[in-house]
Amino acid sequence: MDLARRYKVPKEPHAGMAAMFGHSEYMELPLTATLKGGLPPPPNPAEGRKVAVVVRVLVQPRARPAGEALPAGVKAALTDEEEAAEAAAADKAKAGKKK
Repeated sequence: MDLARRYKVPKEPHAGMAAMFGHSEYMELPLTATLKGGLPPPPNPAEGRKVAVVVRVLVQPRARPAGEALPAGVKAALTDEEEAAEAAAADKAKAGKKK
């Protein structure tokens, strides 16, 4: 059995989300299923075996409105390009120190 579940974060945070205020938050998605077969077989094959799984994801803010300051203690998230540029600069600095 394959199961796929997708969650797409809204492009713009709304007032009910911690991301609206520049904070990360965990979101949970409870999934339940009834398994009717398998080894060992369930105690009552007609009812099956109930299974519950909770998927927990960390939703982090990606951007803020232009000019709005971050709250104290919150570090801004970097875009993939910014992260790559920082890594390249760090590698260049390390290479310069080895000489």
